[in-house]
Amino acid sequence: MMIAFATGFATLVMAQAAAPLPPIDLPESMLNPIGVSTIAARLPVVQANVAQTAEGGWLCALSASTGSVYVDDRLCQSTAVCLIRQSAGVEDYEKCMRDERKDILDDYRDTLEGGGGLFS
Repeated sequence: MMIAFATGFATLVMAQAAAPLPPIDLPESMLNPIGVSTIAARLPVVQANVAQTAEGGWLCALSASTGSVYVDDRLCQSTAVCLIRQSAGVEDYEKCMRDERKDILDDYRDTLEGGGGLFS
């Protein structure tokens, strides 16, 4: 059975029950030192399309890059998580994505300011 969800910025096609997303483990060298204000300006306009494969893996395509590999990957994960939460009736997609984007930006800012954040 295939279920398709279309909401706001993303489309999720689930071919089976959603498996947990694996954590992103990026080396510090992959964090692009782009200013927080640049990421903050780009993050709200980047759209993510995610899909789950028949094998349970996840695919993601972004409309553009934020300029940071880490932020792009977090955006993909957040989109999938928010769509799963919405389909389960737990949380509104738009509210979830606003909260997730804020968390992503806060983590990015903390890391650039030496507070740990992404790699603590």
